[in-house]
Amino acid sequence: MLALLQELVLPSIAIAKESTEHCTILTSGGDINGNIGLGGLKIYLSNKAIKVLVLNGGGYLMACAPSWRVVQFNPNNNLGMTWSLREWMGHTPRYTYFVPDKDDHFIWQQTRTEPIKVFGKDCIKARMHRHSKEGNWGEHEYIFLPHQPVSQVACSILQKLVNAPTIEGIPVSFRTLPAPPKAGEHQLFITSKIEEIDMPETFFAYPTGFKLAKHESDIVSDSTRNRLIEETFGY
Repeated sequence: MLALLQELVLPSIAIAKESTEHCTILTSGGDINGNIGLGGLKIYLSNKAIKVLVLNGGGYLMACAPSWRVVQFNPNNNLGMTWSLREWMGHTPRYTYFVPDKDDHFIWQQTRTEPIKVFGKDCIKARMHRHSKEGNWGEHEYIFLPHQPVSQVACSILQKLVNAPTIEGIPVSFRTLPAPPKAGEHQLFITSKIEEIDMPETFFAYPTGFKLAKHESDIVSDSTRNRLIEETFGY
């Protein structure tokens, strides 16, 4: 009798399956745009959200549709900050204790583009000129991944995070190009790996109950790098 009941009841019990989000995942190593406190990143982009993990710092940045409220949070010290999308796009992220520049607002001019393969993906390589009130800041090379099932709002939040030009697509690589009288080049952002993975929707849940931080560097920076900065410069 028990066996008969199991045969009748068990098939009718539906096992709940957690909803997932398809993500394009970028792993980025090294210093980001001269902000030596930020370190390497793991970036999750979907059609509804973005989450950026600081690999050696324990903190992260995230934002979700429909509001796209940007939150930075570090569970190690329970510190966080939050911005509306408009506020986030209007400020310059800071990840060290250096004093902000007087003029951080640049105008980007795209001069030419060409197709390029990066990790098997069809990307675009663009030459860019950066201008500000102080003059021409030289030529840059910007590689981005277009035509992905990823929200452009999420891409714009990432572009702001790494101070890259706001062009439709996912930033993959960004560097200055050598020009006299300055020799050499400076890698501002570089991707070392691109993956496509389904992540549970709970991965993109906003944190709650955190204390308000005074500096972004207290949340998403690599703590080891910050200590080095403090010891070196006395901050």
